[in-house]
This record gives sequence, C-alpha cells and structure tokens, in this order.
Amino acid sequence: MVREITEHPARGKIGEALRRPGLLSLSLLLFSILVIILLAQTPMVGLGPVFVGILILVIAFLRRQGMGWLGFRKPASWLHTHLLALVLGVFLQMFFSLIVDPVLVYLTGEVPDLSAFDSLIGNLPVLLQWLALVWLTIALLEEVVFRGYMMGTMEQVFADNKAAPVIALVLSSVVFGIAHSYQGISGIVGTGLMGAVLGWIYLKTGRNVWLPILVHGWIDTVGLYLIYAGFTRF
Repeated sequence: MVREITEHPARGKIGEALRRPGLLSLSLLLFSILVIILLAQTPMVGLGPVFVGILILVIAFLRRQGMGWLGFRKPASWLHTHLLALVLGVFLQMFFSLIVDPVLVYLTGEVPDLSAFDSLIGNLPVLLQWLALVWLTIALLEEVVFRGYMMGTMEQVFADNKAAPVIALVLSSVVFGIAHSYQGISGIVGTGLMGAVLGWIYLKTGRNVWLPILVHGWIDTVGLYLIYAGFTRF
C-alpha cells in the first residue's frame, strides 16, 4: 500500500509568511545583520556569512520556491557572462588597489590590515588553497548573503518606497564593509565601496546573482595574487 506523505501545516504557513514582506521576513533580516556585525568583531573571520548562509537554506526550504528568489537565474549567455565578469573583476581590483585604497589610506591615516593573509606572501600552495576557497565558497556565499538575500529582502520590505533599491544597496554595502572589520577602518570603507559596486551590478542585471558571483571571484583572485606577489604593501 502506498502511504501518502503530507506536508506539516506549520511549514506551509511559515513558508507563506516568508514569501511576502512582513514582520517575520524583517525580523530574520535584522537578526542576520546583527549576527554578521557581532561575529565580525571576533577572531572568527567569515563565520557570520556562513551562519547566515545556513539560515538562508532553512528559509529556502520553508519557502518552497527553489533558489530563484535569491537571484539564481540562467544568464542569456554563460560565455558572455564569464568574459564580462573577468574584465570587470580585473578592472575593479586594479582600480581599487591603485586608486581607491591609497586615497582611503591618505584620508584615514590607516593601512588596511591584511595580516590574516601573511602566510600567502610568496607561498604558491597557500595561494592555490585560497583560490579554491574563493571560487568554491567565498564568492558564492557572500554574494548570496549580501546581494541575493539581503538586498532582495530589503527591496521587498521597503517595496512601497521608490528608493527601495537605493536603500537596499546602501544598507547591504555598509553591512558588507562591517563584515570585514578585521581589515581596519580603511578596509571596511574600501570593502563597503566594493560591495556597493557589486550591488549595482546585481541591480543592473535584473537581480541576477550570477554576474556578481563571478565578478567577486575575479576580484578576489587578482587581490590574492597581488598579496602573493607582495604588491599590496603600502
């Protein structure tokens, strides 16, 4: 005899609440932001986005809508998307490294603290490990958390405000910068500005998260190589 499997009523009600703007969605968003800010002040670098990433998986399960609501939609051309990401990623990292970061150092009087990457300098095996980590987890996780989830939810919460995209862009970028507190004030500001650029790309591509993920991957790839080669010492 085939046994009929029915969904628990509670999941259906919670999922329905999560699919529309409301107190539950806003509460989870604020909780996520608080977790990222608090964990950014500890030695456990990157733990905040990991925690929120797990929370997003739970929310996705309850929403029963697949991953499309996070911006995972197939691009019109994967080749075009990859090539554009390569160009944007290399350009942005070099622009920030050569222009933005030195200006921030001058204005703040503080050099970005990159001591967490000291083991990377001149060490090819460590570079390869970091590159694998970036492409397999970091770029994907951070873009899903800060762009796909945070910006998407903020736009939903502030949907009645015409400035909702701008509000979502600014607030998510601030949290993105704070998530990199280990780099000091100049690192926070620089990362926040980079987050704003990635958020703008997310908006301009119709809330599709794939291009920001790939651009993020190339930004970090070039950045890691610059540290490996010793070019980021001010």
